[in-house]
Amino acid sequence: MLYTHFEIKNFKGINNTKLDISTHPSSKIHCLVGLNESGKTTILEAINYFTYNSDKLTALDLKGYTIDNPNNLIPISLRSNYTGNITVSVELELNDADEIAIAKDVKAESGFEITQKIENIYISQIIRYKDSKFSRTNVEWTLSLRGRKAKGRSYFLTYHKNRDLWLKVVNVIKKHIPGILFFPNFLFDFPSKIYLEDIETDYEKHKFYRNVVQDILDGIGNRANVQTHIVARAKSNDQADKISLNQLLLTMARHVSQNVFSQWGNISRSKNDKKKVTINHGMDQDGRVYLEFNIEDVDGLYLITERSLGFRWFFVFFLLTYYRSHRAQAGGNVLFLFDEPASNLHQTAQAQLLDIFGKIGVNSQIIYTTHSHHLINPKWLDSTHIVRNEGLHDPSLFDELVPTKTRIAVHKYRTFSTQHPDQSAYFQPILDVLDYRPSQLELVPDIIMVEGKSDYYILRYFQEIIAKQKHPINILPGTGSGSLTTVIQLYLAWGKNFLVLLDDDKEGKKQRDRYFELFGSAINPFLYSLADVDPSFRNREIEDLADTNDKLLVQRFAYPSDALFNKTHFQRAIQEALINNHVLPLNTGSTENFQKVFRFCLQKLKVAAAHTEAHSLA
Repeated sequence: MLYTHFEIKNFKGINNTKLDISTHPSSKIHCLVGLNESGKTTILEAINYFTYNSDKLTALDLKGYTIDNPNNLIPISLRSNYTGNITVSVELELNDADEIAIAKDVKAESGFEITQKIENIYISQIIRYKDSKFSRTNVEWTLSLRGRKAKGRSYFLTYHKNRDLWLKVVNVIKKHIPGILFFPNFLFDFPSKIYLEDIETDYEKHKFYRNVVQDILDGIGNRANVQTHIVARAKSNDQADKISLNQLLLTMARHVSQNVFSQWGNISRSKNDKKKVTINHGMDQDGRVYLEFNIEDVDGLYLITERSLGFRWFFVFFLLTYYRSHRAQAGGNVLFLFDEPASNLHQTAQAQLLDIFGKIGVNSQIIYTTHSHHLINPKWLDSTHIVRNEGLHDPSLFDELVPTKTRIAVHKYRTFSTQHPDQSAYFQPILDVLDYRPSQLELVPDIIMVEGKSDYYILRYFQEIIAKQKHPINILPGTGSGSLTTVIQLYLAWGKNFLVLLDDDKEGKKQRDRYFELFGSAINPFLYSLADVDPSFRNREIEDLADTNDKLLVQRFAYPSDALFNKTHFQRAIQEALINNHVLPLNTGSTENFQKVFRFCLQKLKVAAAHTEAHSLA
């Protein structure tokens, strides 16, 4: 089950906005970009306020995490006398596996047999106020429930006609709704001891981390559970139980060490592979079992709290995300909300975090906020959103902000950038990625410039997914065959190595002639079309290098009912296949055509590099 959109009304500075995360191509990772004070965090808070899930970090007692007083949700400009509602609505989409699991559980627990797919569920949480005081909260469900009781006649089950049965069915469905975990931008304290049995002090916190321990066991995949395989063994006097417990804790420690430090090594660029996690058990004076997590390094044993701020953030973040997505109960599905993640990490480390997001996003959905270009992945641009405070006349002037002007809105990146090119401050992190200007100390990579995002995604897919190149060529997409003038000027001015590869269609030939006219002989070693790669590619576009059957095969990955080639559907499908790392069984002819392109580009980059070096020495 996946969340598809959130609609928020009158929540703090949000008047009425909708965050649509049902993207084409499909992506489970969504980025919110905007200026400071634009309302990114408020959107996450509103989503987190939706209470129909059990996955909350409230047990960790994080300062400022929860909104204890619902009166504080009223927009500031309305607090003097507000009678009305604050609404957070969500829509969820069910797949076939969800339909089967829900139908099975509903029949077992209520006796109602669902005979028609539910498909979508719409839930509104309505917080009501009178005279600026909280009154009550109501929840409204909208869904289609058709079924029958005891093999009787099929009918639509409604709240008004059969309230008791309807509530039973809805209570079963609620158990399948994905949890929501909101990670605010501050440090988590990892306990020195995790009690696996009830304890009076910090009861909820230990219960929360007890579930984290179970998530680790689920991640190992040996069907072990906390009570049977840790607690009972720790209390047993049987030597065999002691041996089994020590082996299980060793397996857990190795699993956590391998996953945590392999990723931390990439982030910190550390070559020290001697670090490892140790997990020990003990019992307090009342006989209650607990676990201790420590870090063993070459110079001794450390508590988690004794490591750096960056590592402490990453360690807890990893345990609460990577292993939560492996939870056996409820399928492990969850929506993660990250507010300015990795702010304690170096810029290079932030970029590495995107790889971790990709792994977490296989089983879960992610919404994260950022204003750092290091946390923008061009693969996810179609699932990137601009958060904008429309109460500001000028996005760069915050001193004009007054309560009556606060109005937070969300726009899809591509729509906003087209309609508001003068307000680039809101999507500057994205521009920093796509129109990058390096410092004098940075090594600028060799790149292949292509006409647009469609060519970019097609080449990336064949490089990374089909050919599985470990060191793929860097590709820079333009916004059309004639849009590369500025970036060509930059690379020529920097004396850096690049190629321009254009389609060999009418427009590509026209723009190639224009570039030759603009830059003269200086562009000769860098500018090519597909016809230069192979004469058989004359008059063809990038997507034409895949044969007709393969283009339709790719297209049907996202549009299974398509019978004829549709260029737009093909482009969306290839992007979706790239985002989801999906390997399609393509013909060798198509694969070889793209291999010719890559071999040609690598060869010409060497020629261009020699030309650039010769001119720099002249």
